[in-house]
Amino acid sequence: MHELSIAMSILQIAREEADKIAAEKVSEIEVDIGQLAGIEIESLQFVFTSACQSAMFNKCQLKLNVIPPSAKCNDCGSSFIPGALYGECPRCKSWNFTLLSGNELKVKSLLID
Repeated sequence: MHELSIAMSILQIAREEADKIAAEKVSEIEVDIGQLAGIEIESLQFVFTSACQSAMFNKCQLKLNVIPPSAKCNDCGSSFIPGALYGECPRCKSWNFTLLSGNELKVKSLLID
């Protein structure tokens, strides 16, 4: 279950940012997570609560923004929604495309008390 290590990394990023301004409590962490990032969202939400053991994160909420995938074919220029990280352009059947969104995982914002 790599979601626990992801939750711990999210909390570490939040702690580092909170320490920069000497904050004592983080009440919400907003995270962008792509649908193709390979992360079970329900598992991440479940382990996040367990990972919030320190006073700084007591009752901290995890707000997840699920980002849908989008891609652009490098051969025909068509924009489309890919079903996976690997696949083909529905227009020209090329496998040469650039994923524009859908695999991100980033801390977007913190709500600090």
